[in-house]
Amino acid sequence: MHGSNPLHRWKRSDHVQHSSPYAKSLKDYVEKQLLAGVSIPGCKLVAGRSSRAWLNGTDAAFDQLRARGISDAMLYTKEPVTVAGLEKLLGAKLFKEQAEDLVMKLPGKPAAVLESDKRPAYTAAAAAFAES
Repeated sequence: MHGSNPLHRWKRSDHVQHSSPYAKSLKDYVEKQLLAGVSIPGCKLVAGRSSRAWLNGTDAAFDQLRARGISDAMLYTKEPVTVAGLEKLLGAKLFKEQAEDLVMKLPGKPAAVLESDKRPAYTAAAAAFAES
């Protein structure tokens, strides 16, 4: 029966967007199944939100940023400033000039979405290639 299958219930858009514990556990289950290679009609994995990190580590990036005139006061609070934090402090234009070449974009965690999502389907091979 279509209505009793939790995967069919999850695919309904009102459950996908809902943040209830039930919807979250259902989505987690679907993601695990898709990551294990189980095909679920109407669902696919896509790369989730990515993040950024300093290309050769914080110390190497900060050494180069200091050489480019960025002060320690801008680079540190109690802990090293994040990529996004420095971009906010410097502004997008100056960040691009001074730090963009020191940043790498990390892949996002796979996320289960409806087949109609515009992002390309996630594949472990493509993700491994993107990491190297």
